Amino acid sequence: MVSAPLWVRSKDGWIAGVCAGLAKHFGIKPWIMRVIWIVSIFLFVPILFYFVLAFSLPREDQIEFANRPKILGVCLKLAKKVDAEVGLVRTLALSSLLISCGLTTVIYFVAHLILLSEEKKEI
Repeated sequence: MVSAPLWVRSKDGWIAGVCAGLAKHFGIKPWIMRVIWIVSIFLFVPILFYFVLAFSLPREDQIEFANRPKILGVCLKLAKKVDAEVGLVRTLALSSLLISCGLTTVIYFVAHLILLSEEKKEI
């Protein structure tokens, strides 16, 4: 059985469950997290980051799907290698992709090749 990750989206959220999931993680009421997001919308970055989290964090009722490879399985392999939650690794990868204007794509494919060669050596 897969242990439940700490960073998840809530199944009972308003839009994608990000605020409710983060509120649960930090031990605060969901409305407080929503107010923080609404106030920070004036910076515009939180809107984009909300969608990054909604895309990369698993929903709490679909944890078993989080540990399946997505695009080439690089984030899943890296998460296992460094013993981190796959949702956080995916969040960092997607954030990096947006910030680097695509340079992360090259790094992602290089990481895939490196991890693939390491798997072949282990066999």
